[in-house]
Amino acid sequence: MSFQKAPRITNMWSKIVDGEKGEWLSKVVIESTKPYTYGARNADDRVIFEGKGVVLNMPEGATEVNDGLLREVIVKQDGKDIVLVEMVLEHPAEFRLSAIEGFPFRLELTLDRSFIAGLLSGKKIVIDPGHGGNDAGGKRTCQPSGKGRGFAYSEEPGKHLAPGKRRCRTYQEQG
Repeated sequence: MSFQKAPRITNMWSKIVDGEKGEWLSKVVIESTKPYTYGARNADDRVIFEGKGVVLNMPEGATEVNDGLLREVIVKQDGKDIVLVEMVLEHPAEFRLSAIEGFPFRLELTLDRSFIAGLLSGKKIVIDPGHGGNDAGGKRTCQPSGKGRGFAYSEEPGKHLAPGKRRCRTYQEQG
C-alpha cells in the first residue's frame, strides 16, 4: 500500500461510560479514514495499541486524561506505517478492543474500572461541609494525645454536635 493511500488516524478521544451490564468503563476511541491491521496488549502499567499500515494525521505526544484509571495517552508514529498508542494506567485493568465500521472507522478500546470500585467497597465516606463568612465552625472539646488526632462525632447521624453531646475519637496518623 502506498504511503499516500494509507489509512490515516485523524482523531482520538476518551470518556467514562456505563457498560451494557451496568459496569463503569473508560473508553478510548481511535478514529481513522479507513480500516487497518491493529492489536493491543497489556504491558506493566499500560495498554499498548499498535496499528499497522496506517499513518498518524494528528500531532504526536502525550495527553493527560486523569479519569481515575487512565492517566495519559501517548501517541506516536513508529516507522513509516506503524502507529503506537500507549494508555498509561493508574490501576490494573482488563480491556476489550472492538471495531465500528463506517466513516470514520472507529476502534474502541474499553478499560474495566472495577478495580477502582473495589478500592471503596465497604468503606464509609464522610463529607465535612466547609464553613465560610463569619461561621468559623464548631469549637472542639477533643484533645489529641500523642501522635493521634481527635475529632468530634455524634452518636446519631444528622444531629448537631452540641458541646454537651460531643464524643471524641482518636486515630493514629500513618507515616
